[in-house]
Amino acid sequence: MEKTTVRSAAREISYTAMFVAIIAVCAWIAIPLPSNISITLQTMGVCLTAGFLGWKRGLIAVAVYILLGLCGVPVFQGVFVDVSKQKNTMRALELEQQRNRIVAELTNDIIFEYDYDTDEMTCSERYETIFHKPRVIPNYRRHQDNLLNMLLPEDAKTLQEAYRRIEQGVDSYALTLRLLQPEAGYQWYSIRFRSIRDETGRAIKLIGQLTNIHHQKLEEDRLRHEASTDLLTQIYNKITTEHLVSLELQEGRNHALIVVDLDKFKYANDTFGHLFGDSVIKAVAATLCATFRATDIVGRTGGDEFVVLAKDISLSDGLETLKAKCRRLSVELAHVSLGQDYVISASIGISLFPRDGKTYAELFAKADAALYQIKNTGRGHFAVYGEVPETETKALTSGGKGMPLMPRGPRNDT
Repeated sequence: MEKTTVRSAAREISYTAMFVAIIAVCAWIAIPLPSNISITLQTMGVCLTAGFLGWKRGLIAVAVYILLGLCGVPVFQGVFVDVSKQKNTMRALELEQQRNRIVAELTNDIIFEYDYDTDEMTCSERYETIFHKPRVIPNYRRHQDNLLNMLLPEDAKTLQEAYRRIEQGVDSYALTLRLLQPEAGYQWYSIRFRSIRDETGRAIKLIGQLTNIHHQKLEEDRLRHEASTDLLTQIYNKITTEHLVSLELQEGRNHALIVVDLDKFKYANDTFGHLFGDSVIKAVAATLCATFRATDIVGRTGGDEFVVLAKDISLSDGLETLKAKCRRLSVELAHVSLGQDYVISASIGISLFPRDGKTYAELFAKADAALYQIKNTGRGHFAVYGEVPETETKALTSGGKGMPLMPRGPRNDT
């Protein structure tokens, strides 16, 4: 009887020690979760102990486990290390989120993240403030707050192309678009984004940045306009005119280059002053723009010299229409009233592309030769290179001879 009692007690002690060890081992085993936080099997060890030993003996085993830990045996270390690791991970995540929020607040940029798997777009808080739309957009591709619905049609096509390039394997992309901003209308934005891909190369996330560049864009446009525009007349300057005309000539269609030179402009400057001369120049520029089409190129290439490229004309009815415009231009200029005893008159030379030349320089030389012929036959009219000026038609029909086209020489415009 006494031996049985001793064996029973030894068995109880063995079971208790074994389950104390099981609980300690389970405390060291950590199972990671998707959120980067892990759990230990300690609770399962306690439940197993209670299940096998019963609640009384299980309680004793747990008490021994705790007592060992309090005495300095490292049975809790796995738990403490894991909990500490979890706390550090959570703290790091909180700090990272706080840092991102501060960065987004200190800049005027909007940070966004798109998840391809969930089709959800998440933006920084500034997006909600500026666009008055929710910062988290589920079912983004079909949602009415999709960026595509906030763009001009041509910009929406550009953004769709960027999306397509990202899905095809491009890792980063940058573009400028006009987004509809409440209370401000369409604003220029710079959009930059990068993709995050899985091991197969499929894009799973798109992280990007929206930056308002509206004022910068307007300033760039203003500077570009000033660089390409004659400040007095607000039409193209000499360099821009030559460049644009040269680009049009590369298209290979039929065009006409028209050179317009004012008659006796030096007399107007000397007699009535340079301010009056400026008003004459501006009046001529305005009349040219009103006479020719908006699609034609009109520029000032010298003090009193202008160039027009009349686009897409035929050599039959188109040329006759062009001649009619030149006649009307002479009449309109003569009727401009500037408050002085001065009638604006201009001599006009015309050359045809590609008949008279293949380059701007060749066409200008031919048109200038035609203009020079007009300067020497009375001024105030026009001539097409290779044709008899209308001012000489009557002389020819009565037996006279027209003056041959000559290289340009000095003009008698005094």
